[in-house]
Amino acid sequence: MKSRKLWVGLPVIVLVFAVVFGVILTSCDDTLAEEGLAGKWFTRQSDAEDGIAAPAFEFVDGKHLKVGKTTYYYTNDGSKLTIKIGENDVQPVAVISYTIISDTQLLIGNEWTKIPGGTYYRAASTDTVSAPAADPPEGIYENQQTVTLSTTTSGATIYYTTDGSTPTSSSTPYTTAISVNTATTIKAIAIKGGKSSDVLVAEYSFSTTSSTQVTVSSDSGAGSLRQVITDAGDGAKITFGNNAKTITLSSCIIINKNVIIEGSGVVISRVASGWTSDNGSFLQVEENKTVTISGVHFKGGRELNANNGYGGAIYNKGTLSVESCIFNDNQAAKNGGAIYSTGKSKSTTVKGCTFYSNKATGGTTSYGGAIFIFGGTLTITGNLFYGNTASGWGPVVQYNEGTVLSGNVPVKIYSKGYNVVDKTFGTGKDQSGWMDVEGDSSLADLGITSVPFDTNSFVPTDDKLKIITSAISGFPAKDFNGTTRSTTAGVPGAVNK
Repeated sequence: MKSRKLWVGLPVIVLVFAVVFGVILTSCDDTLAEEGLAGKWFTRQSDAEDGIAAPAFEFVDGKHLKVGKTTYYYTNDGSKLTIKIGENDVQPVAVISYTIISDTQLLIGNEWTKIPGGTYYRAASTDTVSAPAADPPEGIYENQQTVTLSTTTSGATIYYTTDGSTPTSSSTPYTTAISVNTATTIKAIAIKGGKSSDVLVAEYSFSTTSSTQVTVSSDSGAGSLRQVITDAGDGAKITFGNNAKTITLSSCIIINKNVIIEGSGVVISRVASGWTSDNGSFLQVEENKTVTISGVHFKGGRELNANNGYGGAIYNKGTLSVESCIFNDNQAAKNGGAIYSTGKSKSTTVKGCTFYSNKATGGTTSYGGAIFIFGGTLTITGNLFYGNTASGWGPVVQYNEGTVLSGNVPVKIYSKGYNVVDKTFGTGKDQSGWMDVEGDSSLADLGITSVPFDTNSFVPTDDKLKIITSAISGFPAKDFNGTTRSTTAGVPGAVNK
C-alpha cells in the first residue's frame, strides 16, 4: 500500500493534522497507529519505501516526537502542535509551538532544528521488505572475507546466490556468514509473507598481483605514482617507498582499473604554480572501477573550473572506499570540496578519515564543503569533520536533491556512527548533512570548543574525543600513520591519539 503524503510548508503542520488527518492526537498508541502517524517520516519517496534512511522526524507514540536522537513530548489540540521540553509531560521546563520560517524549522529551546521542506512520506509499512545489506561492503580485499547479510525487516528470510543468478525463494537460505576468497558476486533478497525486497548485488575481488611500489615523488616518469598506476595489473596493491612520501602532481591521474592504494602516511599535493582550471582533481576513478585508498593525506587540491569544478581531491565515477585518510585545504569551484561522486557512481565509503578546512567556493550554487554525492550511496563511519565550508549549502556533506537522471543511482546516505562534526546534525543549510545515529556526536555534545587536533600532525588534542570504546565492524585497524588503532579508547578521524 502506498504511503500517505504529508505536505510540509506554509501553512504549518497544523494544517496537516487538522485537515489531512482530521483528528486530535491522544496518548493512545492504537489511535496513533490507526491514523497512520506512528513511525518515521522521510523527505524522499525512495527513503520512504526503503524505510532505512535517517528520518527527518519520528512520531514515537501519541505523546512523543523524536528529532535525531532526542525525544520530546507533544500535544495537539486540533489547531496547534506543541512541543514540551522537560522530564515529564505534566511539568515541562518549557513549551514551544512548532514554528515555520522559509522552509520548515522546529524551535526547540533556544535552537532551531531544521526539518527539510517538501513532501513527507511515512516510513514503509510492514508490507514493505527491505533489501539485504552486506558487511563488509563490496570491494577489493587482500585476504579472505567473511560476509554477513542482514535486513531491517523483522522476520524476513534472506536467500542468496554466488553464481550470478538472480535469487528466489528456491535459492540458498542465509543462515551463516559467507566466506569469500576469490572473485565473487553475492546476490541476495529478503522475503516475508510472499513479498520480496530489491536485490542486493555485492561484488568482491582480491588483489591478484604482488605489491607495486611508488619509488619517486615526481609527477611522472619511471617509479612515479602516475606511471605505477598505468603499469599496474587489475587488482594490484600500490605502496610507497621511503623516497616517495610526498607526491607532487601537476595534473589529475585517471584510475581506470581496480586498485588498492596503501599510503601509510604519504602526502599528495599539487605543484606550487601552474595548476589551472584544466588540471582537475588529484585522482579520478572511472566508471565500474573499484578503488580503495588508505593512509593518504590529500593536501591543497584545487578543482578550479567554474562550470565543472567538482571534487578538489577525488572525483569518483565508480566504487570508492577511503580509509584513515586526511583531506585538508582542498577546494572545488562547484561541489564537493574534497570528494565528489557523480550520478554514475555506485558507492562511496568513508571510514576513519579527517576532513579539515575543505571548501566549495562557487557562490550560492556550491554545495558540500567536504563531500558531495550526486548518485549512489555514501556510508560514513568514525570520521572527524572540522572547519569545512560551502558558499551555498551543506558545509560538511551534501547530496543531490533533484530528479535522478536516467541511468543514475538514487542517492542514499548512511551513518554507521562515531562521526564527530563541528555543526549541528540535520539536513539544513548550515548543518551536517545527515541525521545523527547512535555514536555520532557534535563537538558541542562533547564539550569541545576549539580545534580538536594539531593542524600539522592531525593528532587529537582533546581526550573527550575518545568515544570509541569497542571494536567497530569493518573499521580500519590501522590509522593514517600505520599505527594500530585503540578499540577501548579510540578516536574518530585519521590519526589515533
